[in-house]
Amino acid sequence: MKKLVFFAGLVVLVMLVQGIYAVSSDLRDSYAPKETMIGEFSGGILAPIAREQVSVIRDGYIDVAVEYDIRKLGQGYYIWLISPQNTGNYTLKVRDIIAFVGGVPDVVDYEKEFIVAGEIVDYSINPGFVFASDDFEIAATLYESSKTIEIDFPEVREINLVPGTNHIDFPIGDLIGVYSARISVGRYSVPAYILGEEYVCGDGQVDGSEVCDEDDLGGESCISKGYAGGTLSCAEGCLSFDVDGCELPEEPEPEQVCGSEQLELCLTEYNCTNVGGYWYNKTCNLYEEGAECDSEHVGLCLTPGTCLDAEGYWYNEICNKFPEPKQKCGDNISEGNETCDGEDLEGKNCSSLGYVGGDLGCSKDCLSYDIGQCVLEITFAPPRFMINPGVIRDTVLVSDEILSYSFGIVNQGENEIENLRFDYDRNRFIISPEENISIGVNETAHFNLALKESPRNRVRGVVVAYSGDVYEYLVFTVNLTSDAGQVLREYSKDSTVSGPSYYCSELSGGKFCSPDDVCSTTKVAAIDGLCCTGECGSASSGGSKSWIGYLLGGIVVLVIIILFVKYRKTGKSKESPLKARVSGIEKKL
Repeated sequence: MKKLVFFAGLVVLVMLVQGIYAVSSDLRDSYAPKETMIGEFSGGILAPIAREQVSVIRDGYIDVAVEYDIRKLGQGYYIWLISPQNTGNYTLKVRDIIAFVGGVPDVVDYEKEFIVAGEIVDYSINPGFVFASDDFEIAATLYESSKTIEIDFPEVREINLVPGTNHIDFPIGDLIGVYSARISVGRYSVPAYILGEEYVCGDGQVDGSEVCDEDDLGGESCISKGYAGGTLSCAEGCLSFDVDGCELPEEPEPEQVCGSEQLELCLTEYNCTNVGGYWYNKTCNLYEEGAECDSEHVGLCLTPGTCLDAEGYWYNEICNKFPEPKQKCGDNISEGNETCDGEDLEGKNCSSLGYVGGDLGCSKDCLSYDIGQCVLEITFAPPRFMINPGVIRDTVLVSDEILSYSFGIVNQGENEIENLRFDYDRNRFIISPEENISIGVNETAHFNLALKESPRNRVRGVVVAYSGDVYEYLVFTVNLTSDAGQVLREYSKDSTVSGPSYYCSELSGGKFCSPDDVCSTTKVAAIDGLCCTGECGSASSGGSKSWIGYLLGGIVVLVIIILFVKYRKTGKSKESPLKARVSGIEKKL
């Protein structure tokens, strides 16, 4: 039993420790004056941390101005700051961090106590982390006579520092993709998140979203693309192939049968005459026996001159009855041996060629299709939505009952949002509705957030809404007061805004009450003043709870009147004892 109790206590202790240290960092406990402090946060941080959330305090109450920055790099959150020049005890504070605590989203504060001691550091750097998509620089400030440091990006090199500020250049060059690492700048290890080019077309290497690059065709050929042969090449831009040099499969030979186009296959007089031929000398002929070169028999004209005399047309070394057919690539008419011409694709599209969609084009020589814009697979745009409002700050009376708040989720994406889900502390709050939630494009779904019990202390919480891998969050804070004049509600679009970010007209049912009227609900702080989201009415019209005070006052006055009347009646009906004794003495005398 004792072991069981000990184990249970240990579990509770671990849970408490996890709750307290939901967010931690690898910052050290001690730094030299002016040293660059660089730290990475750990913990399930859900939302970006703004600079305004960070402060440095000396001796527990003195705000200290320092150079610093805080940012998300890749999947991690980092902070850097130049430690104060004066030695002493300091505390780094980061307020209102939205993170998972005990498996549920919550709002927590982070504090790190550190000591600044010893001699001033030899040099500091600024910034202490890098987020860049182009060439960048880091400033190194030297506090002594001279120093040489080593840098390992983009290659290993030595930098000679002189007293004061030194600007060190870091060229990205032809960096491809995302570079996430730590750059050594002398004594400092600088977290870096660098966005290089998506790809470099023309370097002969397939990278990024390229399908080919010059002679590097990624193993593809005309045959792998469905052609009979030829030379495949890379199109301009490296995002598609040029199939102009590929050869289409030969059409199968038609069945060889006796007909007007194949008279040599007609072996009997009956078959010959049936297809328009002339039977003589035991063969089937195109023209009757004895026919000569003339306008009716141009096929017998063997020279250009005789062809012209017979009103024929000489081309392809043959006299033809009709003029040479006109065939011009680019006239949007597919004819002759053209596969397509401009917009005339002969009824073909990407789908009919085996792709799932896209825009089919025609090659420049009209002999093949351009499949560069055809799509092998369909990808859907990720969901995009916002929570309105994103932040609720409320100050209520200690005596207020259980509180509830309304908010909306607006679908700003291209597709319907299905099976939206929430993550929050269900032991303290409840949201309705919470199941089978679907939101159409450009539509808004409305929800209610309620506390499960009346607040006894300050309440902070986070609601995270998920659709697939995309999430947005609502932050709310409830402060308690015993002063009715401090009761106020405030809505903001996001946590980076310190004051109200809505006009009264933007709030649901928002309006301004006249000076003589009262609002039936807690007033909301808007950009243009205090706004009423309930009903405006006079004190006597039930617009507020002041009628209860008047009613109680009336009852008290009525009770006093009744007691006074009873007292008067009692005084008249009975004499006082003193007056009765005086009357008795007088009678005896």
